Formats: sequence, structure tokens, C-alpha cells
Amino acid sequence: MHATAEPNAYLAGGRRDFPQANRLIHLDPPDQDKTALTWCGSNEHFVLTEETVEHDGHQIALYRWAYRTSIAE
Repeated sequence: MHATAEPNAYLAGGRRDFPQANRLIHLDPPDQDKTALTWCGSNEHFVLTEETVEHDGHQIALYRWAYRTSIAE
């Protein structure tokens, strides 16, 4: 059985319809300068901050929404 990796980053800001459950993610390697993910036909881009948030008793990296790009067809 494959275990799900523990979240090590929280995505703040951006679209209001972006589900709260999708904001906790696992990045490998951790503490990347930026990350992006696809949501509703666009790429949502987040950048690493110096802040952390608590999740299950652990401090995890906080990424803040920076910008949105369209997906090329």
C-alpha cells in the first residue's frame, strides 16, 4: 500500500473557488522558490515566503499566490 506524502507547503491567496483541501501540498524537494498547479483551465503560480503555517503540530512553508497564466492549447 502506498502512503500519501505529508503536506510540507500551504498555498495562500489566489482564486476563491480553489478548494481549501487543495491548498495543503507536498513538494519534493521542499522549499522550492516557486510552484504552480493547474486549476479550472489556468496555471496558478505561487512563490515561497519567509513565513510558515502550522499543520498537525508542524511548521510548513507558506507559498503566496503571485499570478495566473492561461494554458497553451
